Amino acid sequence: AEVGMTHDPRSVANKILDIADKSGKQLTIMQLLKLVYLANGWWLSFKNEPFTKTEAQAWQYGPVHPEVYNAFKGSGNSVIRTRATSKATGLEYRDEFAPDEVDMLKAVVDSYGDHHAFALSNIMHRPGTPWTLTVERDGLYRPIPNSLVKEHFDELRRSRSAA
Repeated sequence: AEVGMTHDPRSVANKILDIADKSGKQLTIMQLLKLVYLANGWWLSFKNEPFTKTEAQAWQYGPVHPEVYNAFKGSGNSVIRTRATSKATGLEYRDEFAPDEVDMLKAVVDSYGDHHAFALSNIMHRPGTPWTLTVERDGLYRPIPNSLVKEHFDELRRSRSAA
């Protein structure tokens, strides 16, 4: 992948599902939506550039990439067994991911993939999080600016290295 290339969030979701499969983790749509958001957040913090082509939106249960939601909403609350495909071509969304991108996605799946969706949701709803600030300022279903997300993940990173 070229440096600085952002990814279709559906390609990111498919890659996360592949990684989860390999490590024996099963994900629901609620978990997957959060993991795509977390991947973008950590990438913004470490690389100072977005990982996904679109910003997440502040939905009721936390940050959501609508494209990912629409691709998997047929799964309901069940474990996802499918991959996001293009309605036009029927092909799966597949981007090339550089090795450091794959490493980051693996770390996200390892760190958060076992958390129940509502536990993840609660983390994202704390006061001062990008989700909360966006809802307070702009309302529900509005984009969560990457600048807010980066700031937040920079803070998480500092508190982790201090711990």
